[in-house]
Amino acid sequence: MAGEDARRPAAEGAAEQEAAEQAPAPPPPAPPVDAWSERLAARAGRQSPRSLPRTLAGAWRMTRQAGPGELALMAALSVGGALMALGQVLLTQRALGELLRGDRAGDVGDAVLPLAALVALTGLLGVVTAFQSQRQRYLAELVARRVFDRLLDVTTTVPLEVFDRPGFYDQLQRVQANATSRPVAVVQGMLGVLAAGLTSVVLVGALVAVQPLLVVVLVLAAAPLSVLQRRGARIEYAFALAQTPGLRQRLALSDLLTGREPAAEVRAFGSAPVLRERHDALYDDYLRALRTKVGRRVRLAVLAAVATAVVVGASVGLLLLLVDRGSVSLADAGAAVVAILLLSRRLGALSSGGGSILEGGLFLDDLDRFLAAAPERAPVPDVAARPVAFEALRLEGLGYTYPGSTAPAVAGVSLELRRGEVLALVGENGSGKTTLSKLLARLYEPDEGRLLWDGRDVRELDADALREGTTVLFQDFVRYELPLVDNIALGAPGRSDAEAVERAAALAGADAVAARLPQGWQTFLSPRFPGGTDLSGGQWQRVAMARALVRDAPFVILDEPTAALDPKAEAALFVTLRQLLQGRTTVLVTHRFSSARAADRIAVMAGGRLVELGTHDELMAARGLYEELFSVQAAGYLGDPVTRPRRARTATGEGRAAPRARRART
Repeated sequence: MAGEDARRPAAEGAAEQEAAEQAPAPPPPAPPVDAWSERLAARAGRQSPRSLPRTLAGAWRMTRQAGPGELALMAALSVGGALMALGQVLLTQRALGELLRGDRAGDVGDAVLPLAALVALTGLLGVVTAFQSQRQRYLAELVARRVFDRLLDVTTTVPLEVFDRPGFYDQLQRVQANATSRPVAVVQGMLGVLAAGLTSVVLVGALVAVQPLLVVVLVLAAAPLSVLQRRGARIEYAFALAQTPGLRQRLALSDLLTGREPAAEVRAFGSAPVLRERHDALYDDYLRALRTKVGRRVRLAVLAAVATAVVVGASVGLLLLLVDRGSVSLADAGAAVVAILLLSRRLGALSSGGGSILEGGLFLDDLDRFLAAAPERAPVPDVAARPVAFEALRLEGLGYTYPGSTAPAVAGVSLELRRGEVLALVGENGSGKTTLSKLLARLYEPDEGRLLWDGRDVRELDADALREGTTVLFQDFVRYELPLVDNIALGAPGRSDAEAVERAAALAGADAVAARLPQGWQTFLSPRFPGGTDLSGGQWQRVAMARALVRDAPFVILDEPTAALDPKAEAALFVTLRQLLQGRTTVLVTHRFSSARAADRIAVMAGGRLVELGTHDELMAARGLYEELFSVQAAGYLGDPVTRPRRARTATGEGRAAPRARRART
């Protein structure tokens, strides 16, 4: 028994272990909440009939601001069209009355004048309609420009971190694809409703004079048409909402298959068939969804057309019945037929315009959500404080985590930068160097900790002024498809004249680039434009360096400024930079320890943390991470492979064997 009791726990343990192995794996942790997407989702789907007046007022206001003269002209033409429609009905009634007068039936003499006037008025109405159509097209462009300006106001001012959020890109894609054109549709719908409404009022007045019952029948037809149009608007918006992520993926793949930059790698690896297959699969999914959506819209259109035909037929039948009973004269009946046909068309225009308003209103509401969800810039408590330099810039426990990530890119960094010193940031890839430099440049707002500018929290100072006093050159600098002179002058927009551009180019060695270009400083740096040309990687880096230097700022951040230069050019550039940066505080992010060793101090990053700080000699003597990385890189040049094992580092990134004396200190 004792043996069985001893074996039972072991058997039960084995059974539990086997059951645990067969049990399904726990679900992965939920991704972090995207605050931008959350705000958009909270505001989505709120469009209702009660919000329609606000949407219409916004569209009308935007149109008036974009083209007040054009809008007034369109309104005048709409009123004129309504009056001409009334004239058509009255002239028809007059002509028929003359033709059907009992005492002179068949004598067309008296009917010639009203008939001629009717023909002239019809021709004039056609001219006005064509003129109105073309002017509406111009007004549409003015409105689209106005909306796109508002869109750029958001994309050029939101914090940099917003561009790391997928919800932002989904909304931006939808706004770019729809909201810039939908205001035009709303305005055209409003003008169409205005014209059709005025005309309908006139025609209803004419029919009331003939037989009020005809008006009741026709007006009842508007109810189902409005319901169908509203349903169609929702279908269109839901389709755009569902297709946005797939459209973004397809456009990204299209850029890979058609762009110049990826063309070399796509051909070298033969990846075009795989990329094309993914692109085509996404396109097939889109077309299937589009076919379904089109089918639903067609069914709604058929229902609307049938309803209109039934109502018109019922109205004409009622009119014939009234004529047969002698309640309506033939002349009035003829005018009423014209009025019914015109009114049915105007009711259709009212329905179509209302549908455009509803459909466009949903997309305009989308634009409003996009603008409203953008994080507002915090007010500056002391707008008069516009510092241009500092004696000391202190980091206290600075930390930042990218949206959608759970691990901080920078965590608990404390450091002090002194005026005029050069600080090198080194570390392995992903250690947080570039993120820290962006925090220093105020491109990201830290999640934790403080950044003190001469003892004052930078959040109390004017952010624009801080950026004006900072110049940044990142490793992934922009290659503007613009003339060479503009590529450099954009480092100080509006403040860099030709002399400043040439001086900065000479310091960076980019003046030699200009000397070799066919049109000198005015050469377009892109082969996609006539007379344009591309540059080598090293030439582009010199141009980017000149763009950073033309800003002439007291705080300089350089991220791998010599990555594309050969050793000789790098050494020559650093001699120039050392002279130029006298008196300026400089942060140098680099993988090249030959560059780092010339800095006043070196900060070593690992796992997002600052693990070592000191001069080159101090860090080499400490035999920590810096000495290890330096030795590995030096061995590659000296042909002396490093065989000692890498130190195991803790979760904070610091080697366990590191002596306490070499821990990072400010």
